[in-house]
Amino acid sequence: MLLGLSGHGTAAVYADYAQWEADFLEQERQAAHRARADRPAKPVRPRAAAAAKKFTYRNSARDGMEAAILTAEGRLAECQAALNDPAVASDGDELSRRLAAAQEAEAAVEALYARWAELGAKVEEAE
Repeated sequence: MLLGLSGHGTAAVYADYAQWEADFLEQERQAAHRARADRPAKPVRPRAAAAAKKFTYRNSARDGMEAAILTAEGRLAECQAALNDPAVASDGDELSRRLAAAQEAEAAVEALYARWAELGAKVEEAE
């Protein structure tokens, strides 16, 4: 058993270091996600009526990205829930498999956010 201190005034008991590390990384990811959500939105620039009606590939790619991000975040949440299941706390092999799945899901989410930012930058350049 391991007592993990968050550094923010909270503590939790973990089965091993890997479980603490997974929880710590998840908390960091959530904090980064909240920081992105807390950023003020960029002011909207007025566009000509014709340009506003134009549907481009860039727009459809970004629309698809939003759905993909939501799906990937859902998968990550499922992996985190499976990782925190007390039934596998003493099964090191299963815990390792679940941690690897959670890390893969987190990497997928981060890659999708990076692609989202890249597409956003390209759209801004085009405007």
